[in-house]
Amino acid sequence: MTLSILIGTSKDLLPFAAAAGILYAVILYRKNKIEGLALWQHLLLFVLRMVSVSTIAFLLFNPLMQQITKSVQKPVLVLAHDNSQSIAALRDSLYYKTEWEKQWVTFGKHLEAQYTVRNFLFGESVSEGTSPQYGDYYTDISMLCTDLSRRFSGRNVAAVVLASDGIMNRGIDPARAYALDAPLFAVALGDTTRKTDRYIRRLLTNTYTYLNNVFPVEVEVGAVLSHSVPMSISVYHNGKRLYSQTLTPDSQRFFHTLTFAVEAMEVGLQRFSVRISTSEQEENIQNNSRDFYINVLDSRKKIALLSSVVSPDISALMKAITALNAYEIDYYDLNSARTPSLESYHILILYGIPSNDLFIKKIQESGFPLFIIFTTADEASGFNALASGVQIVNKASDYSLSFPVINDAFSAFTIPPAFSDIADQLPPLSVPFAEFLQSAGNSVLLNQKIGNVITEMPLLSLTKTPDSRQCLLMGDGFWKWRMASARMTDNTAAFDRLIARILQYLSVMEEKKFFVVEVADRFYENEPVEFTAEVYNDNFELTNTPDVALVITNEMGETFPFSMIPGEKGYSLDAGMLVPGRYTYTATVVRNNTRTNAFGAFIVAARDMELSLLVADHSLLFDLATKNGGSVFYPDQMVRLQEVLAEDTVTKPVIYYREFFRSLVHDPRLFLFILLLLSVEWFLRRYAGSY
Repeated sequence: MTLSILIGTSKDLLPFAAAAGILYAVILYRKNKIEGLALWQHLLLFVLRMVSVSTIAFLLFNPLMQQITKSVQKPVLVLAHDNSQSIAALRDSLYYKTEWEKQWVTFGKHLEAQYTVRNFLFGESVSEGTSPQYGDYYTDISMLCTDLSRRFSGRNVAAVVLASDGIMNRGIDPARAYALDAPLFAVALGDTTRKTDRYIRRLLTNTYTYLNNVFPVEVEVGAVLSHSVPMSISVYHNGKRLYSQTLTPDSQRFFHTLTFAVEAMEVGLQRFSVRISTSEQEENIQNNSRDFYINVLDSRKKIALLSSVVSPDISALMKAITALNAYEIDYYDLNSARTPSLESYHILILYGIPSNDLFIKKIQESGFPLFIIFTTADEASGFNALASGVQIVNKASDYSLSFPVINDAFSAFTIPPAFSDIADQLPPLSVPFAEFLQSAGNSVLLNQKIGNVITEMPLLSLTKTPDSRQCLLMGDGFWKWRMASARMTDNTAAFDRLIARILQYLSVMEEKKFFVVEVADRFYENEPVEFTAEVYNDNFELTNTPDVALVITNEMGETFPFSMIPGEKGYSLDAGMLVPGRYTYTATVVRNNTRTNAFGAFIVAARDMELSLLVADHSLLFDLATKNGGSVFYPDQMVRLQEVLAEDTVTKPVIYYREFFRSLVHDPRLFLFILLLLSVEWFLRRYAGSY
């Protein structure tokens, strides 16, 4: 609704414009009467000329019009539906895919007259939609609460309706994450009836181990309604049983943790599985077995951490690397008399720039893969001497606090999803206040965000040549990242996996290979499998002219051919999401009429958390709703929930008024009006035989 008002100053000018129009019409028609026209016709011509001239005169004063627009915004009603696999795995899954879905959609439509209804689906991510597909591999209700709090903070939200079975296997307590000032109602889906079930709740083991090492496999198993019925737990390797243990549950809700010591007998990606014997009364046997993969290496990479600065960053870095088990790390304090012998190491980490110019030159000439961390105690000259792909110029004495922002164009390796999920919430690092010059071979993983401004300056970048690889972190204080990871996800995996990818990148020295293919050694079934490749000519210059073919082979011998896509920095391939299992690949390129191959392997792991336990947890929904001023309803009570929401008398629509000024000179309708008046007058004068 819009109301237009002529403002006061413009209204004061109307008499002057009208006087000008009357005067002009009097001068024109008082003495120059047109013969043959009646008096009323002369009066009509007089009025037409008076109105047109008055309008033109009024527009010469540039009058302003005040316009007030009124809009009514209805309260927002948020409907969020669980989209995870656990709901579709129930016996009544057909009901949830047909009748219930129609009932849910109808429920929202009935409330659209009173509310602005926003529909969301949640599970492993949050998206807008009304029709769940029940395909998400885990459920994180706390992520939904955080997302809704971010989207609707400060908005006029009437209520949130959450439809879920309450099975949550990732995230924190959702009651802590929900921050909206609106009641939360829950619709309890699923079945809380306990049934006979034996399941693997969790399996913990190493990602890497070494040939002939014995590595632990910790298995958390449970049994429901299986009192006094023995069950066996076995470990298999490539279908062959290695170890077995029998347990007899001593209660109807039995839980036990046992550990197997498994010896690594073969090099490469090895497939193992843990299986629990099934019972005839079990309905859900998908949680009776779980596969896991171990990358068996024939030697550890040795890392030397060199520092002349004391910082909690060093402890965070060493803990992250020690947890990987694929590396041995030694710490050297460069302020001590102990001189490290670098020849026995594969990777060097410089926390701070050494003050010894000869030592810097030795490192530079060695060709070691380097992980360089610039600290607040460092000078730009020593850093620039390392020729690391980034040069610091015009460095001031001050430092800025820079937040990390992921560079979407980064393609050197796949950024761990766990790190990507929390990157925009990490605390800032102390970075030198300076200009940064980057070489052509520098690939930025994280850019700097200073305040609210996202810059092109690198925070974390990688440099690669045929002779060496380097990683550059342009600030210190990253121990806070590891702490933030533990706070947000209850573990430090996000930070540790980023360090693991960086070290893996630094570890791959091609020894001047003409053809290099890179791929992560582990993916999950809901992640795309991505490859990168580089082809060099005889001068070891990067080229993207030859065609690169890649063939992926699964465990059954089936092959999937692809062609890699050339780009400015090499080749890339998104092979999409693959089913769980072990895969090998062969990449081929023809250069100088010679065929060159690259081989490798990777695994795709299953996301089976949603299927491990299928008994609905309505207590979580009751707790969440009670703490946030709502209540819990069941699918057969949707009409009652609709009545409760329709009876809401607290949340009212919000009325907005928007006021603005507009010049009438820019209104084309006035010019059309003037043209119409003059045209009618001209036609009548011509009709009477005058001009």
